[in-house]
Parts: sequence; structure tokens; C-alpha cells
Amino acid sequence: IYKSIAANDNPIASEQPVTLQANEDNSESGQVPVATDVDVSNGDGYENIETEVNEFGYELNEELGLICINNSPCGNLEWDESNDGSYVFDPGEDFHYLAVGESAEVSFYYTASDIPPGGPVGVSSLQLVTITIEGREDPTTIFPDSYGFDTPIYENGGLYTLNLPTPEDLDLTNEFQYN
Repeated sequence: IYKSIAANDNPIASEQPVTLQANEDNSESGQVPVATDVDVSNGDGYENIETEVNEFGYELNEELGLICINNSPCGNLEWDESNDGSYVFDPGEDFHYLAVGESAEVSFYYTASDIPPGGPVGVSSLQLVTITIEGREDPTTIFPDSYGFDTPIYENGGLYTLNLPTPEDLDLTNEFQYN
């Protein structure tokens, strides 16, 4: 006689890596995908539940934290304390160097857990979330406030030679030309 003993299967956080789009100027709220679990019983006597996934069992991998892929510092990630899988990513001022058409990425890992009938809680493998931050046009400052003219300039007046200051722009790859 053989006796079958059921084992608690770990949930699956997501079937595929999660990718999101953001821009350098705005915070983005997000929610990780709902995890799945093949277990259909949590041992409470009702043998046909939809899932054993704990809706408050999503945890940010604090050890790895927010990973800067090609930028440092790389904004701020605020994980909801209820562990429901929701978060807010704030790029802050960290991506203003990006020009239009340029991007940078940040990533973080999370896990999902289940509510087993007894014994150890099942925890998913680490799941990757990658946020791609797109550059936006930042304003260019041609004449900083401290720059001024001591001599009035008049239409049809004489020719003046000016040493113009270098324009200031947060987008590091912009080029400037005077005509």
C-alpha cells in the first residue's frame, strides 16, 4: 500500500520578465503581475479554491534593492508596505542627462508567496522587473541670470563683439551653434 502525501508547490511570480516604460520627469505607479499557483487547496476543508497565492505575500528583494543598469544614482523605488505588489518609482533628478531618444534602465527583483495548509510557506523564484526611462527635452539656459550687458545695444548701431557664455543644458549630448 502506497500513501500519497501532497506537497506545497511554490507559486510562480510571473511567466515572463516584467518591463515597464517611464520618463525622466514623472513618477510611475505600478503593480507586479498576479502570481499563479497550481495548488487548489489550502487545507481548510474547501478543496476547490482559485489560488493559494497570498495576496499580501509579494516582497521586494531588499538585498538587491534597486539596480542601476547604466545610471547611478537611479531614482527611488517605494514598495508598498502591505506587500500587495504595488510600488512607486520616482526618477527624481537622476535622469535629466538623457536627451530625447536616449534611455536608461533600472531593475528590481521580487518574490510571491502562498498560504499553505500547514508547513513551510512556498516562495517563488526571484522575478525581474525592468523599468526603461526615456529622455525628455530639458530647457536650455542661454544667458544665465548673472550675465548682463553694460552697454546699451541699439538697432542700426555699431558692431559689438560679445563673448557669449556656454549654454547650460541638462541633456548632456545636446550640441549648440551660434549664427
